[in-house]
Amino acid sequence: MNERASEVNGYEVLSQAFVAEGVDTMFALLGDANMYWGAIMAQKYGVRGVPVFQFFPESVAGLAQKAPREREVVRGQGYIEPQPFLDMFRFVAERAYEKGEVLRLPQSGKFSQP
Repeated sequence: MNERASEVNGYEVLSQAFVAEGVDTMFALLGDANMYWGAIMAQKYGVRGVPVFQFFPESVAGLAQKAPREREVVRGQGYIEPQPFLDMFRFVAERAYEKGEVLRLPQSGKFSQP
């Protein structure tokens, strides 16, 4: 590896390419490496980030047979007020979906269940 390549951050390279194409808003699945890329895009280039949270069941058994959207337990997107956000996490942590319960949160269009 040459000396210059070791100094280049892959997230920076991606960020520069997207900004050069005129990207001003990005949806980011949080909890993986995208959070680093999203931070660079927001802090350095002023790109607006819209977080998206996807939750999947604890077991992957049977997921391959389901349509992609039906694999999720629940999804949240954008800014979510603190209490509904905690309620969403609690719903998943308690595996309420396994009991056939439905996540009841304010009607905002920010939550969805299959």
